[in-house]
Amino acid sequence: MRYKKLLVALAVSVMVIISCTFVVGAAYASEPDNSSGYTLQITNKQGESIELHADEIDLSVEFHNILDTLSSDSIKLNIYRVINDLGINHDISVSFNRDKVYKILTDAGWIGSNRVLPTDAYIDFSDELNTFVIVPETEGDTLNVDLTLDIIETNIAKLNTSLNLNETTAYLKPDVTSSILQSSLNQLIDLTNFNITYNIGDKAYNFGVNQMANYVSLNDAKVWVLDSTGAAKEFISVLKSELDTYGDDLTFTTTQGETITVPGGNWGWRLDTESTKQKLIEQISTGEDAIGELVWTQKAPLYGDKEFVNYVEIDMGDQHLYLYTNNTLVGDWPIVTGTYTNTGRRTPEGVYILNYKTTDTYLRGPTWNSWVMYWMPFNGGIGMHDANWRSSFGGNIYMYNGSHGCINMPTAGAKTVYNAIDKTYAIICYY
Repeated sequence: MRYKKLLVALAVSVMVIISCTFVVGAAYASEPDNSSGYTLQITNKQGESIELHADEIDLSVEFHNILDTLSSDSIKLNIYRVINDLGINHDISVSFNRDKVYKILTDAGWIGSNRVLPTDAYIDFSDELNTFVIVPETEGDTLNVDLTLDIIETNIAKLNTSLNLNETTAYLKPDVTSSILQSSLNQLIDLTNFNITYNIGDKAYNFGVNQMANYVSLNDAKVWVLDSTGAAKEFISVLKSELDTYGDDLTFTTTQGETITVPGGNWGWRLDTESTKQKLIEQISTGEDAIGELVWTQKAPLYGDKEFVNYVEIDMGDQHLYLYTNNTLVGDWPIVTGTYTNTGRRTPEGVYILNYKTTDTYLRGPTWNSWVMYWMPFNGGIGMHDANWRSSFGGNIYMYNGSHGCINMPTAGAKTVYNAIDKTYAIICYY
């Protein structure tokens, strides 16, 4: 019984094919007796269409086997379409001029430099989001020329009448997509997910992912690594430029109420870049949040707009010295500074730190050997000291009969200053 049903079904199928053959053949009997009526409409991803006509591409179709018995090529074409749609294979040979197809595509602007190439996805740092992100791939609209011609040939071989290239593999694709990069992105974020914070005064400086962004790379094993030395070196260099005040000009309000700018000397904060860098590298290796440690070769008592509350103000224009402790004037004395008319002996301006202080010592030079009770150097061989060989101070003595550069003081004043100051006192010299 089962075999009888199969035979019936087969007979019905054959009858359908024969019926379709004659119906379709009759319908197209009016077409020319060749393949010139064949057209393939091709649509690109922009929705634009072109038509390939048989005569434009030198289409030649050779039928084999049972179809050879039919006299009309138009009938052959239509019968072939019907039985091909039914999934029944019949052998035909199709040939056409690929160069002409290429020219048609080129003339239509589908091939050429005007097309957009695909781009690969990549990982980049987002300043706005302050993290690493995936920049997605782009598809573009550039055809793989050889593959496109192959796809067209396949469709012509089946005598298809329409082809949507966007539904095929004809377009070039990016090699790297966002999904491929996701695990790599996660690993990179984990590598840089920590912060080291430096605090000084009312300022805070952060070493985090932003500072590491230019120092991460993939090794041969495709694993992200961080150049901690390079990142630390750049960060500490920036930190030094931000924090160092050593040798900077100083805006200062004098005892007389005048706001002036005093040239830099040897006062201020000076970062030990190498030691600070090494400590940062050590902290980076832990990959954990931490408070950074700043190492200084020199400090001032305070950090900020005013780095001191204790200072010696030396007004060389008025030849007067003022001693301030906790911003309070505790004494002032007339002085004699370096001989002004002799530039080699003129006392330089600047803001300085006390080098050291000592008592009962000789000050020696090419032409002098002077004993003093109180010696307080702050700028090389220049310092404050008593000068018992002088009978008067202040006025215009310094213009022609000044010192060799030192600050000559009355003994009582030198003693008071000596007993008061240490390295927390700024020494401010100006004219």
